[in-house]
Amino acid sequence: EIRIRHTASFEYNYKKINDSVLVWNPNYYYTDRISSHEYTLRYKFAYDQRDYIIYPTKGYYIGVQGNGTTADNFNFWYGNVAVDAQYYLPLGKRWFASTALKLSTSFKNRNAYIFDKAIGYDNRNICGYEHYIIDGQHYVTSNNTLKFLLLPEKTVTLNFLKGLSKFNKIPFTIY
Repeated sequence: EIRIRHTASFEYNYKKINDSVLVWNPNYYYTDRISSHEYTLRYKFAYDQRDYIIYPTKGYYIGVQGNGTTADNFNFWYGNVAVDAQYYLPLGKRWFASTALKLSTSFKNRNAYIFDKAIGYDNRNICGYEHYIIDGQHYVTSNNTLKFLLLPEKTVTLNFLKGLSKFNKIPFTIY
């Protein structure tokens, strides 16, 4: 089962903010104190059937992640579930199409702006909006791509590394 991954983690964070943040935005934190102890449990499942993970042209990927956070002596809780589905399809000799659908929903028992992270955080981006962030609890994105193969795969051999046969060849292609 080399194409299936399970990842689980537990995190502890001690956070402290400047008191002026709560003056400007009383809903920034889930408490009226400037420091807190947070505990997060996270699980991720990934099923990867792509031909090349770095730049795939054929196959699919499905990822599901869930996490839960509690803080402020268990008076605050936050949960999040995210799904990432990607599909890659060769359309002919030199044409390729792909689509990626990402959706996420979250819930919390108190208003806390610090947990309203939607697009622009971590690896959740939209093409053309890489330098922007969009806050929120729920989102759905769809990225569709059409690629054309300009230069089929070529291999360059670095002769000065003859003794290292595993490292003296560099394959490349241009889409």
